[in-house]
Amino acid sequence: MMGPTTKLSSFILLVAVAAMVTATASVNGMPMHERKEVAGLAIVFGAEPEPALTEEMQFLRWRVSTLADEEPYGDFQNASVVITRDGEEFGPFAVRGVRRQPGSYQTRHIFTEAGEYESVLSFRKGDEETVHTVDFTFNINDRSDLEIPKRGRASQGGDADDIVHALHAYAAAITAKSIEAMSEWVTEDLLIFEGAGVNRGWADYRDRHLGPELEMFDAIDYQFSDIEAEASGNLAWANFRYSVRIEMPERVSDSGGVATAVLVKGDDGRWRLRHLHTTPERRRQ
Repeated sequence: MMGPTTKLSSFILLVAVAAMVTATASVNGMPMHERKEVAGLAIVFGAEPEPALTEEMQFLRWRVSTLADEEPYGDFQNASVVITRDGEEFGPFAVRGVRRQPGSYQTRHIFTEAGEYESVLSFRKGDEETVHTVDFTFNINDRSDLEIPKRGRASQGGDADDIVHALHAYAAAITAKSIEAMSEWVTEDLLIFEGAGVNRGWADYRDRHLGPELEMFDAIDYQFSDIEAEASGNLAWANFRYSVRIEMPERVSDSGGVATAVLVKGDDGRWRLRHLHTTPERRRQ
């Protein structure tokens, strides 16, 4: 299917959902960075996974509650975030609610440079016209400097971690609507099965399916979860669930399903998709 994660300058590969490394406590399992109050709301900024690393999928998250009764607040409108590093701005990126977590909002990003970043969240409350903003700073550590914990269910240690990372990066590139970023995570002889549809080769998928499709979308949020991966030599396979939210001028569509992928490791050590087969569940409108 399609989706986004864009390489923004040499600093960040961003796909709207992040992380931070200066946590001092936790709220419902989410690492805390800082709590601020604005417009009658308490907003806690945090991230997962932690610590936040370069070249890893990071989720920037905001947990929002009312000051009056400390209940989750779920009526953000037109929420977006701008991220700044060394005076250079990236975004804005759409901020979306987290499923089954009332009062939680997020964006996804892959950062390519370590250092300190600033996020500025903008939003309206319900039907109000006033636009409110709140800023937080966070740090990204160099992935090569830290031992990375295993993520997801996998059987091949470091290879499995890299496979999971490759799949998330591919999904993030779709969310960013970046054909260039997607091309870094697929082989030229990519084989795509989407339901009964077939595309043979990256060029065929890009030019006759994915590219035209992305042009019709205002936004897309494409995610993989419950990834199980195995590897043998330079060949790997994985099964997982996917979800996709598509925003078009006339409607919004939410769907998902199950998927199987085959990946190969290149001479550069990177895992890339050779085959992806997605089977949709009943569409949720």
